[in-house]
Amino acid sequence: MSLNKRVALVTGASRGIGKAITLRLGQMPDLYMIGTATSEQGATAITHYLKEAHIEGQGMVLDVSS
Repeated sequence: MSLNKRVALVTGASRGIGKAITLRLGQMPDLYMIGTATSEQGATAITHYLKEAHIEGQGMVLDVSS
């Protein structure tokens, strides 16, 4: 990741509206995407679809309920 990139963090990015927002924001230049999910399986799915769409970023586990 370049030090000049901005970072966008989207919660609930493994499916639905969160996934759509992540994919749309990922089209912006100089943006590193972090998509969060409440499970490791969801985080892995996010990393996979970002890579498939040629978007720089990754999925991470984050439970915002606690």
